[in-house]
Amino acid sequence: MPGCRRRSRIAVGLLLPLACVGLIRCGGGERPAALAEIPHPPLERFQPAVQQQFQAAIAELERATANSRRSPDALAAAQGSLGMLYHAYAIDDAAEACYRNAEALAPDEARWPYLQGHVLTRAGRSDEAAAAFERALRLSPDDTPTLIALAESHIQAGKLDAAEPLTRKASASGGARALVLAGRLAAARGAQAEAVTAFENALRLAPEADEIHYPLGQAYRDLGKLDLAREHLGRIGKRRAPLADPSLEAVLSLAQGSATHQKRRGTAYFQAGDYAKALEDYRRAAEIDPQDAMTHLNLGSTLVLLGDLDAGRIEFERGLALDPGLALGHFNLGTLAARQGRDPEALEHYRRALAVDPRMAKAHFNLANALRRSGNNLAASEHYHAVTEIEP
Repeated sequence: MPGCRRRSRIAVGLLLPLACVGLIRCGGGERPAALAEIPHPPLERFQPAVQQQFQAAIAELERATANSRRSPDALAAAQGSLGMLYHAYAIDDAAEACYRNAEALAPDEARWPYLQGHVLTRAGRSDEAAAAFERALRLSPDDTPTLIALAESHIQAGKLDAAEPLTRKASASGGARALVLAGRLAAARGAQAEAVTAFENALRLAPEADEIHYPLGQAYRDLGKLDLAREHLGRIGKRRAPLADPSLEAVLSLAQGSATHQKRRGTAYFQAGDYAKALEDYRRAAEIDPQDAMTHLNLGSTLVLLGDLDAGRIEFERGLALDPGLALGHFNLGTLAARQGRDPEALEHYRRALAVDPRMAKAHFNLANALRRSGNNLAASEHYHAVTEIEP
């Protein structure tokens, strides 16, 4: 492109900036504008397949930069594609620079500020993230993932009035994630009965989304319905309500070849409730690094949720064989045993989990439940009391 006489050659393992003069539209014409330098990190820590991914994306950006006949949209696509790759591997400073460049070159494309907002959220820069989501929403005012992302940013910042119209509009889609958002907003406003309705409706749509149980339990507790509160507070987890988000899914699909990133992508699918895709990634991670105990635990949890309890138990046992000190492994085996009606086995595993991690509240809670079912109410009460001390 004009003004880009020098091309920065980026080799794997080098930290070199890539900066050039791009073209951005202005009033129907085009004007030159300096783009941000991209802090390319060393890539030796990645496997060869991943290094090749980065080399191909960087080469495509160099070609787009050097070709004066390429449109700003083409250069924006090259910048954005490289940014998505960095985003997939959690190299957030480089991803942010690429997304900012892509947005400058293609200011009518909502995807780039939207993805930039997620990178900024992960970095804890909530005000900048909200501003990025707002820019994306101006370009795509009916996009449910953007509405939810911006509303979540406002709720996190305590800006409930700003979150309210966004939440109402997102909830019109009827999706579980939007209903969770509506419940969070209602709870933040002190409208606990309204929050319960939203959370219960979300659970009906996505019963696997155990992240909902904790705020629902809190809402029931605030309403004085303590039995319902205890029921839900004992089922807390991290699986998020699903949300169709093509832009983020496209980022996730790029991570390959590394056990760490396969596991990260599997976890993202797991939290989104897409267990079939999570299973593929966890299996791939286990193939790449069969000595990673946590991967086997994650794989086991996914298999259990997909209904293959025997295969799930085998993976839990493999994880514990690799690392006998994993309290979560014993907890998972205990939970599986309790689910299958084998309380004596469950009791043993919960106690072993607590021997490793005495402050594991969910192990105390499940142990108390198993003891109560076994008729040992006095011992059960001690563990219920431990839960209240650990998580008052």
